[in-house]
Amino acid sequence: MVIHCLGVLDMSTKAARSEEDLRLSRCPTGVPGFDEVTEGGLVRGTLTLLAGNPGTGKTLFAARFIYTGATKWNEPGVYVSFAEPRKRFYEFMRQFDMDFESLEAKGLFSFIQIPTAISREAVATLTDNIFKTVMRIGAKRLVIDSITPLMHILGPIETRAMLHNAIYNLALLFNVTSILIADLPIGEQRIGYSVEEFIADTVIILKLDYSKPGSYRRYMNIIKMRGTSLAEVSLEYSIMPKLGLVVHTPLSLGRTYISRSERINTYIEGLDNLLGGGIIKGSSTLIIGPSGSGKTLLTLSIAAENVKHGNNVLYISFDEPVSQLAETLSLLGYNHQQLEATGLKIVYVDPYTVTPGRLRHLMKDLVMGKGFGKDLVIIDGLSALYRILDEEEFTRVSEELVLLFKNEGISLIMNMARDYFQEGGLLETIADNILVLRINPGSTQVRRELIILKSRMNIVDNRWHELALEEGRLKVI
Repeated sequence: MVIHCLGVLDMSTKAARSEEDLRLSRCPTGVPGFDEVTEGGLVRGTLTLLAGNPGTGKTLFAARFIYTGATKWNEPGVYVSFAEPRKRFYEFMRQFDMDFESLEAKGLFSFIQIPTAISREAVATLTDNIFKTVMRIGAKRLVIDSITPLMHILGPIETRAMLHNAIYNLALLFNVTSILIADLPIGEQRIGYSVEEFIADTVIILKLDYSKPGSYRRYMNIIKMRGTSLAEVSLEYSIMPKLGLVVHTPLSLGRTYISRSERINTYIEGLDNLLGGGIIKGSSTLIIGPSGSGKTLLTLSIAAENVKHGNNVLYISFDEPVSQLAETLSLLGYNHQQLEATGLKIVYVDPYTVTPGRLRHLMKDLVMGKGFGKDLVIIDGLSALYRILDEEEFTRVSEELVLLFKNEGISLIMNMARDYFQEGGLLETIADNILVLRINPGSTQVRRELIILKSRMNIVDNRWHELALEEGRLKVI
């Protein structure tokens, strides 16, 4: 039996419930991605220490935990704040679609504001105040933000003893699940308060990483969580508009089904024949060639023709903005607005704002959330992404994307600016099909040429063919 913190249990239920049931019961936090990687959320009736540098989103995480309990599970919550006044807290949380004022009016929430310059005498009454508030509203969730002022006043030993007694009694008597927030100075990665060793069932550290080029990244380390099997990895997360803190989990991968009889046509004259009748549905295709070899012309033509033939296509560009791609479509004789109205979605993503986690979130949102690209997804300009990510990150994320779309039965086409025979290839083991483009100066005119270097489940022509633009249409000769 798994219990999702649904109010106070009567005594007969408590007596009947085994220790194993209690150990496995969960309090969902509502933080996107977090509950997924922690087998359902925090363990009910335990204490979590949430530590991090300024700006890492500790308050957002804790607020979402309280808000989810009240709105989704009808569990009242108490938020004790040393950090900011009630009005500022309410205003800030409204930006993330959390209305604590209405919860307070319904008796589902209580905010306890503690002056920053708290004295030892005030600390002595703090525990009593928390107990009374918890009992008054029947709270099942508690946050103390943060314990750092207590550490400065009482020292680690007294603070540890006070918190242990208070939280232990709340968990024992009322099954309250608690989060303690701890502040880490900039540059520090260790908590250093000794609290985590003695009283915390779960320890989570949030940190900022400035080591990668482009935008800085946020990482979450779940150091321990009793009763939970955890992968020993750093989880990237972001603070997103409206959503708040979002943990970027790996793209879900399941079993795939591919049949050679199901094809996505390119509708480029001559190309489908070279591919044995088109691209096998759900497979991945890498188009690679130097700048100017015709990669974007080719992928835009494939996108436009597929939409004209009734398919739903998502086109993601890391290189060119939407307006520039629309002009190229016009050059090829297509109307961008008409295509958008009948199944084409073009999205430009600035590569300097992308991290692996944000890319995972974007793909899930566009494809799984909004339903774009049900038949075909095209990613244009992988080389721009490669310049931002290191090779290991680039390969890992690309592999996840290939498997994600394969699981969904969605065909994927990627293009990358790279001279395959001079610089070597990338993603050869990941892509099912590899089309290499080159520029052949010739004796009288420059020719763009194409070869099918690899095509799984197909027997293909392995000779070079001209990629020609005739009367505004591409064709393979």
